[in-house]
Amino acid sequence: MLRLSRGILTGIPIIALVGIIACERTDPSGPTHGPSLDLSVDEGATLIVPTQFPTIQAALDLASPGDKIDVLPGTYVEQLLITKNVTLEGAGAEATFIQAPATLVPFAGSLPGVVINPLEQEVLDALGVPLTPVPLTAIVHVTLGAVVEMSGFTVKGPIPGMCDVAHGRPRVSVHVASGIQVTLGGRLDLSDSRVTQVRDEPLSLCGGGSAIVVGLSNFIVPDGSAGFATIRHVTVDDFQSRGILVVGPSSAKISHNVVTGQGPSLLFQNGIDVRYGAVARITHNRVSGIIGTTIFHGPDPINQFQGSGIIITANPPPGVTPFSFAPAGTIIEDNEVFDNDTGIYLIDAGGCCTTRKNIVTNNRWYGIQIQDGSNDAEDNTISGGQIGIGVIAGGFSNSVNTVARLSGNRISGWSIAAVQEQTCAIFVCDPAFAGFTATAVVGKQ
Repeated sequence: MLRLSRGILTGIPIIALVGIIACERTDPSGPTHGPSLDLSVDEGATLIVPTQFPTIQAALDLASPGDKIDVLPGTYVEQLLITKNVTLEGAGAEATFIQAPATLVPFAGSLPGVVINPLEQEVLDALGVPLTPVPLTAIVHVTLGAVVEMSGFTVKGPIPGMCDVAHGRPRVSVHVASGIQVTLGGRLDLSDSRVTQVRDEPLSLCGGGSAIVVGLSNFIVPDGSAGFATIRHVTVDDFQSRGILVVGPSSAKISHNVVTGQGPSLLFQNGIDVRYGAVARITHNRVSGIIGTTIFHGPDPINQFQGSGIIITANPPPGVTPFSFAPAGTIIEDNEVFDNDTGIYLIDAGGCCTTRKNIVTNNRWYGIQIQDGSNDAEDNTISGGQIGIGVIAGGFSNSVNTVARLSGNRISGWSIAAVQEQTCAIFVCDPAFAGFTATAVVGKQ
């Protein structure tokens, strides 16, 4: 994958803040009950929206740690800032909607005419002076160490004005937004929900719209910001940049979700994206629809882009300030990854991952890519596409000799090769970075 995609064109990490706007209730029926978080909040009172409080944020503002907030069916046009240990329970993703208001209040950067309240100022002060002038927002922001259980909601955009279409620069972000953001030690257990339409209106071409973002990179604030999340049984679709993004020094458990990209499009997308030193356990997910159709997309991993169903990377590459690495400990297991440019992509991430028992189907260029960093892959079922597993090295200042140990993988239906070693002997490279080797050690397949 062309290196520019790792920091610029594929999007910018996203975050957010919150205020309250308005609320419309459509159905007076009661809520359902959701699952518990492992680190559960203390049992407290139950607050009901809109019976007792007109908005969700009004209930959050008056809640005590350990309280539960039941939200009845309806559409709630507001932005949520959650800084307390609470349980937030809707009546189901098909019944309770948190809709982005016309203006989202940023937690970093600035927007003209936006007034922040003292609690929002506390978030800004804790994060520090942002390194980007681009406003960063979210529809729901869990922060300041809050431990939150959230279930039974649809969180949705669209969010107009993210791309600079007005000045003829549709790939330039002027406002970066997420559906749900976790920062400053916040812990979120999100389940049985949907996050959708986190994108410009109409859909545009910049990288400023990710559905769920855990953490904040040191490209956004000086020291980054950690978030922690369990994301399960969540539908993520109609996003502009990333479906689920985890950035260091954060961690997440991501299981039993459905993540669907825009399909063939001019966007630079990834489905589940773990980078900037983050670690994740990614299991039992279905990820599809990450397909790029620009002139920059193609099967050449050194000179072109490949949109990925699941990608683990150090971004920027090691040696580029501020330094970043992909630590060991990420598990990619029992996922179904299909109809993407690349199914699973491990790049600049030597030793990062256990990649096993995934079903990887009809990803057009690669089932699995292992590039510029040694990793193993075992017991995966890969079918369709040009190359089952590509092992790649060379072409960049941070390239390294790469060894992939492959065992127990069942690879079929490929059009070029089941396994292919790819270096600058195959692709056009800067001669200064052409001396690296790619080695596939293939055991019994």
